[in-house]
Amino acid sequence: MRFVSTGNVITKIKPLKNKVNIYFDNEEKIEITQEAFLSTYLYVGKELTKKEIEKILSISNMEKALKYALSIVKKSVTTEWNLRSKLYQKDYEKSDVDAVIKFLKRHDLLNDSAFIEDYIEYGKEMLYGKNKIIVELKKKGIFEENLKKVHFPKSIEEEKAKKL
Repeated sequence: MRFVSTGNVITKIKPLKNKVNIYFDNEEKIEITQEAFLSTYLYVGKELTKKEIEKILSISNMEKALKYALSIVKKSVTTEWNLRSKLYQKDYEKSDVDAVIKFLKRHDLLNDSAFIEDYIEYGKEMLYGKNKIIVELKKKGIFEENLKKVHFPKSIEEEKAKKL
């Protein structure tokens, strides 16, 4: 019995500046990141199943989402909620967004508790009252459950009021 091809055979691999184009014998083409290309063993003549192609595309999408998230975190400190909304606006899938958030938290690049502490210090310098700080933190995507843990000493609030 003769072997029947069930997948797509790679006919051409074209590396570009920030991506790699993979061409198949059925005139299809996929565009993946260089990281996804390097993490898999691809060569001209290799046959890939639909499942393998989906896995490669998934790795590529994850890399794109991570690169985008890192560009946001690099520019300014942000909250998890804010980063999630920006990733969803770019149409990344929930599984990719969750993986990126988990990666950033594991490497301490995304930390809502630290964000709250930093913003409270900023609010003290700007002589913001407790209520203004809480409202601003809510606008920035901090959830009520995290804000309940925040303690505003009465003495500091009175001192800010006197300065005003």
